[in-house]
Formats: sequence, structure tokens, C-alpha cells
Amino acid sequence: MNMMQMEHDLTGKLCWWSKLNRARQTVLLSMAYDMGLAGLLQMTRFLSLAERGEYARAAEDMLNSDWARENDQRARELSAMMATGAELPE
Repeated sequence: MNMMQMEHDLTGKLCWWSKLNRARQTVLLSMAYDMGLAGLLQMTRFLSLAERGEYARAAEDMLNSDWARENDQRARELSAMMATGAELPE
């Protein structure tokens, strides 16, 4: 699946996704690409925290997932992006 289709699917499943800033959208997009949209949607606590704007708690919750244990470095990077709302320097 390409990124444009994934963005479309995220918008359809998470109506609040488009209200996030670009860095936080990138986090969800990357996670959905890594684990599939169905896998991301199973992270209900994380998604609920992100939707409510509790980004620091959402970032912590990301790191307590099977996905994070399988993608350690990338998970830490994306968690930092979720917490701060800033893109990581290249």
C-alpha cells in the first residue's frame, strides 16, 4: 500500500487524525505502515491519548507495546516526535 492510500485510510478510520500537526501525523502514518492499519487500530489506549491531546502519555504508551519492542530505535524516534510534535533532524 502506498503512503497516499494509507493517509486516506487513516483519515477514514480516525477522523481526528487530520487535526494533528504534521510530525504527529507522520508518527501514525509510519506506525500504520509498519504494523498495518488494523494493527495500529488495536492500540486503542495510545490512540485515545493522542486524540485527547495527551501526547506525552501517548508517547509513553507507544513504548509499552509489542511494536516498540520489535522496532526499538524507530519506536523511540517516533515516540519523541509524538511527545514534542517536532520532526526529528535528519
